[in-house]
Amino acid sequence: MTSITDNIAASTDPSAANDGTEGYATGSEWYNTLTRQMWKAISVTTGAAQWVRLAPAPAWPPGYYRPPAHIYAVNDGQVAANKLTMMPLLVHRRTSIDRIALWLVTGQTGGEMRLGLYRTDSFTDLPGTLFADAGVIDLSGAASLKTITVSWSLVPGQYWLAALNKTAGTLPTVRRAGGALLGHVLNNDGNEIAGANAWRYLEAGQPYGSLPTNAPAMNASTGSDGPVLMLRRA
Repeated sequence: MTSITDNIAASTDPSAANDGTEGYATGSEWYNTLTRQMWKAISVTTGAAQWVRLAPAPAWPPGYYRPPAHIYAVNDGQVAANKLTMMPLLVHRRTSIDRIALWLVTGQTGGEMRLGLYRTDSFTDLPGTLFADAGVIDLSGAASLKTITVSWSLVPGQYWLAALNKTAGTLPTVRRAGGALLGHVLNNDGNEIAGANAWRYLEAGQPYGSLPTNAPAMNASTGSDGPVLMLRRA
């Protein structure tokens, strides 16, 4: 991603004069430390720059992990092999990511999972094209936070955390979705409020291997086959 000038230690709000001649570009961010308001440039025309104030976003300090916001409970268990699962994650501002992770509870010889990230399709608002295949995470060791090192630059928007589990003699046990909030994972049948649980993730059968370039057709699920993935801000 091209380097963009920001001002995250200002004591005033941006004005029309804070334009391209000062190094700002469309997408530049400006933070007023006195009012604690964040602004983003939508035009940097000389003498007529336009900045919009952003709604407050949850804090995400460097070095901290963020899971999907709609998951409010987890449990320990095995997840089905050859099944692709995805959970939404909303990114509020430009963010650099250096880890994707999950929690291993009980490792098993030969256990592994492929992790990645998908963009949201701008027309359907469902998982679209693959942003990045993070590769394989080893699930054969002791209980621990298992991570893959990545170098991702994310722009604001909704992404989809993706996991694909490999078949093993005995599947490893991981932390998986145990409860979710209504309205975050949608389906077209209106049945989310018909049952006792909100949709937790999207799922589709997928042979184990590299993640597909385009997300397949997926169904919403209230099951427990969705491992809870996290991203760490660099």
